[in-house]
Amino acid sequence: MPSLEKLLLEGNPLWSVRQSLLTCGTVALKEYLRTRGPPPNELEGERIGRQTQCAEVVKRASREAFHSKILELSGQGLREFPPSALEMDKLPSDVATVHLQSNNLVTIPSSLSQYSHLKAVDCSKNCIISISPEVRNLRLTRLLLGGNRLTSCDAFETLYPPGAALHETLQELDLSSNHLEDLPLGIFRFHGLRILLLSQNSISTISHLPWHSLEKLERLNLSSNKISSLGDIVCMT
Repeated sequence: MPSLEKLLLEGNPLWSVRQSLLTCGTVALKEYLRTRGPPPNELEGERIGRQTQCAEVVKRASREAFHSKILELSGQGLREFPPSALEMDKLPSDVATVHLQSNNLVTIPSSLSQYSHLKAVDCSKNCIISISPEVRNLRLTRLLLGGNRLTSCDAFETLYPPGAALHETLQELDLSSNHLEDLPLGIFRFHGLRILLLSQNSISTISHLPWHSLEKLERLNLSSNKISSLGDIVCMT
């Protein structure tokens, strides 16, 4: 931040920094901060190095997917899919499974809609807060979104329109370890759903919901929520 003229930090619990330093002005603070890490050009070099390494990993995964039909991209620090280093036309169109867990994605990538044979997507342990509208047209059987940052039912509004392919094909949906306070109504459009995982959220009520629409549901996990009453779900079992 070469243009920074004023930096105020007093009043924060910065125990590792002398309090006198926090109150002695911006110039002194900037001098101190410069001693805390490598110079900017070195940081830029590290960033470019990580991008190059990531590009090689993605290209190798793409080559392997032509044979396995599984695109393995978990744990690569990706913020987008496909990464800018790889165009969609270089990826196998008949891939059946995409592993994107443990990355930094903030949404389910809309570009996945180009995979007409796709059956399973694992986007668990990312930073997902929204779902792209194109996802509803995928014919997935498994969609894993556990360990993300979904907080609102609004994130599922893109799945509401009737007639979407996903409504009929989805069999397993994992929304565990998010921050949901209510059950998204869009879930009840997945008539073929067999496994629904909702543990470790903040759901408080499961009453007055169309549970009867999930006729094929075999496994429902609502553990570690804030549910105080089973309500009318008892009548649906």
